[in-house]
Amino acid sequence: MTDVHKARSPRGSWRAIVLARIDSLRSEIAALPVQSRADDRAALDEIEQLLHRAHAAASSSSLRARSWWTGADIERAWRSVHAAEALLADMQPTAAIRARYPGVLASARQLIRLDDERRIAIERWLSEPPSGGADSKIEHARYAAALRWTNDESDNIQSRLRSFRNVLLAVTLAMIVVVAGLIAVGIVAPNALPVCVEPTGDEAGFVGEPTDEPICPTGGASPRRGDVPLVAFVGVVGASLASAVAIRKIQGTSTPYSIPLLLGALKLPTGALTALAGLILIQGDFVPGLSALDNPAQVLAYSILLGYAQELFTRLADRQGQTLLSSAPGPDPLTDRPSLEQPPLRSTLATEPPSNLIPTISDASGDEILMSKLGTVVAPEEQRDFADQMLADPEAEPDFTPGVLGEPGDPDDDGHDLEVGE
Repeated sequence: MTDVHKARSPRGSWRAIVLARIDSLRSEIAALPVQSRADDRAALDEIEQLLHRAHAAASSSSLRARSWWTGADIERAWRSVHAAEALLADMQPTAAIRARYPGVLASARQLIRLDDERRIAIERWLSEPPSGGADSKIEHARYAAALRWTNDESDNIQSRLRSFRNVLLAVTLAMIVVVAGLIAVGIVAPNALPVCVEPTGDEAGFVGEPTDEPICPTGGASPRRGDVPLVAFVGVVGASLASAVAIRKIQGTSTPYSIPLLLGALKLPTGALTALAGLILIQGDFVPGLSALDNPAQVLAYSILLGYAQELFTRLADRQGQTLLSSAPGPDPLTDRPSLEQPPLRSTLATEPPSNLIPTISDASGDEILMSKLGTVVAPEEQRDFADQMLADPEAEPDFTPGVLGEPGDPDDDGHDLEVGE
């Protein structure tokens, strides 16, 4: 019985995917011609060692925090599988590797930049069908290199995703610690954080009796232990609303690092912190026009808005996460996909007059006079009718009897010379 059957059910989808890939590679090894296996015994032994190493990493039952943080098991498993694939490519028949050209080319187009020399070489090697006299060894070497470059880029992207996940997790934990510290201060010393606002009864729009007592989130006339926790909680509510709205932009991912989940989790403590910090800034008149808070409901409403406003700070993290996820390997590559959308055609005939069909002349005083297509001067009282007709049907002949003002160069009624305008 092989170690595949002895292994327990893997925890995590990436482990199941790696184990399935190992089984697939072993099936390909078994399908090799007997002569190939006999000639490349050393290479087969090396492939088997790599697959055994990948299997051990994928089926490991260790729950070490260090391995989870550094991704040692994932790196060992995938890089071993990819190395085994590259070695096996040199042993497989030419027809078998040619059948995989489209898949490797699609992965390269998704993972490798367009201006990368590796991408250019892969496009040249795998896009053009090989000639009849092509050297089989050269073709195998090119395919193995293309496969190795693509897999290396995939592994590097996974490493960047893991690093980004660790940064998100560290920042989220730091925000939680900061918010917990502020809540603790608010409980121990309610007067330390000014979340109670001064009344603004002398301002326009105030309804009710003026009072000098502070307005606190819990409704008391003086700071209480529950004020800061309540503001933080309401800020988390506002951040939760922002997270719910952000779900529509989240794309699925096959990576094992749960980047979208961590991006949503980051918003919650950030919302609590922006709610507390925002109320303190309002109390200090730091934001003009945001000081008219006259009852606890308004204070809590502002806390919700401030909690939602954490989007101003977490938007950059969302954008970076989506950029990394879009470059990660997956079943639906998006890179280099041509757009099928065409800009809508718009006719300006009905909105803009065709200047080449309505020439003008100008007299010395700067007044413009329309001319017909035949060059006959149109009398001023007939200009509007002529313009309407030309806009309605520019190709039709003008239906009017033009008044005779004279030829260009002749004086008009005021004694000005008529000059042909541009």
